[in-house]
Amino acid sequence: MRVAVDARSLLCAEPRGEGKSLLTLYQHMTDCAPEVSVVFFGDEQAALYGGPLPLRTEVCLLPSRGMRLDLWQNLRLPFAARSFDVLHCTSSSAPLWTPVPAVMTVHDIIPLLGIDGHAIEAQARFARGLARGMRYARSIIAVSGHTRSDLVHRFPGCEGRVHVVHWGSPRSCCPLPPATDPPYLLVFGGPSPRKNTAYTLERFAKAASRVADVQLEVVGVSDASYRDHLLVLAEQLGVADRVRVRGFVDEPWLAAALARSTALLYLSRYEGFGLPLLEAVALGTPVIASNSSSIPEVLGDPAGCFDLDEPVAIESAIARVATDPEERERRLHAQTRALARFDWNDAATRTLGLLKAAAQAKRVLNG
Repeated sequence: MRVAVDARSLLCAEPRGEGKSLLTLYQHMTDCAPEVSVVFFGDEQAALYGGPLPLRTEVCLLPSRGMRLDLWQNLRLPFAARSFDVLHCTSSSAPLWTPVPAVMTVHDIIPLLGIDGHAIEAQARFARGLARGMRYARSIIAVSGHTRSDLVHRFPGCEGRVHVVHWGSPRSCCPLPPATDPPYLLVFGGPSPRKNTAYTLERFAKAASRVADVQLEVVGVSDASYRDHLLVLAEQLGVADRVRVRGFVDEPWLAAALARSTALLYLSRYEGFGLPLLEAVALGTPVIASNSSSIPEVLGDPAGCFDLDEPVAIESAIARVATDPEERERRLHAQTRALARFDWNDAATRTLGLLKAAAQAKRVLNG
């Protein structure tokens, strides 16, 4: 079976969560299915990707320069995929047409919710692409039960075609590492309002007034102006000497930082899945999270998920985990149980089954 994949989320200079998960999914898929060959399609950004590729996977660059908005997806991608058995649309969007059966993966519907600062044009483009896939994709993969509920609410009658296929967790779980001295907490930050970075900084500042020397490391803030904004806010809150704000960091650095950190603060307002939750726990780092969207579903620890309208409870949790090793161990023990519920081999097997079913539909039509 030949699979064409819209891999723009991976084939770029700095792949984020969606792109990294796509890579891991196909690494497991090609490991367990030698009969499958894959072509990752990307645009000009694909030339900047320097990372690994799964077995039996090729990269095809389809230029987008000189084409009007959306025509890469609506024209070049489906035309290039015409000789394949199935097209995997991996970024919550599908082309206007496709000559082969399509399967669409939906991570979240954030642009439709108006919570993340998307421009009106970007919201409309996302809505069009999502609606196309919901209309004609053979199967729709939702990465969480929460995302499936969002889709069923927005697109009545789609229940039978929407399948929850969770992402997997890292393969190994590290024992609880010793607390660092001084202790520090890690945050995945960014200018997106839903990431709640400024709110997280405020909660840290309140907790820091009770805990000597505790520090905060904010990573992933690629926007220089927003980095400056956070540093100014830290100064206003009186914690400028305890806060570091970094841009994009590579995987080895991030894994080491997570493993050394006292806890991960994950106070997002909305996540389609929240893979960093599992990555932290697998590295022996407990999580203090919000109870928003899919986060409780993934973390599986009600006591570790807090209402964002109760800042004092969050601040108290930060102070406890930064000062009490037994509290860190108790929290991690409760959250480690989540790892067994999320398996990349299972995700690959189930995704492969949906792709094969779609490809079979093509063969039946061709008689």
